[in-house]
Amino acid sequence: MIDIHASRERAEKRGAMKLMTKREEKRAPRVRARAPQRTTKSLATIEQRAETIIADADRYDIDKRQAVWLALKNFAFYQGGGGGYFTPEELSAGVAEHERKLREVVTRVEAGERVTESYVPEEYDAAARAVLGLLETGAIPDFFKGGIFTLLNLFAADAGARLWQETTEGDGETGGYSTDTLARMFAYHSRHRLQIERKKDLAELISAVVTHPDTPVEIFDALTHRIGEFKYDKCAPEFIRHALAYEPEEQGQSN
Repeated sequence: MIDIHASRERAEKRGAMKLMTKREEKRAPRVRARAPQRTTKSLATIEQRAETIIADADRYDIDKRQAVWLALKNFAFYQGGGGGYFTPEELSAGVAEHERKLREVVTRVEAGERVTESYVPEEYDAAARAVLGLLETGAIPDFFKGGIFTLLNLFAADAGARLWQETTEGDGETGGYSTDTLARMFAYHSRHRLQIERKKDLAELISAVVTHPDTPVEIFDALTHRIGEFKYDKCAPEFIRHALAYEPEEQGQSN
């Protein structure tokens, strides 16, 4: 037999507990679900990441920054309409393709991967990295680095190579020596003989002798008496070169 009064008491208790639970829920502070936080890299657009790489000459070498600069330039060209040379379908495909390439090169550079090729054996790449790495070493004195700069510039000029390159023409702040170019210079000019100091011509040699404080008088006279009236303040190579050029004419007239 069912006890009606006991059943009613249990029902009332359950109702009271539910009411208390609802009141507690109303009183409890609501906690808003947070969206997963994104990293700074994901917040930045691919163009911003590319610009950051191009401007960071301390962290990335010129070869990597140029690769990013070129990829960004191509993407911007298609994104800006492609100069009106493409159909809407071709333009859309071009934007997608060059965005993919830009993302790929930016991601690889950020990961420290190599994105260019010198097309020479690895030994020359390693040598080029080692030489240019010396310029980044703080323990090497400035005069030693200056000597490396001088050699690099002379070598490049003599070999006809564009060793110093810039991401933006005339922007020396973002320029740098190309590792790939130096590697090719090592590979193709391994037997190259570099003339460190330019040979002086006759006028320069005469000027050096006659202006030297230890030059004897008889040698000074022997070098200058056929050049005409020689004054010490006119012993520059330019003056001597001019005097030597006119000497044969004067000899011819006297004969």
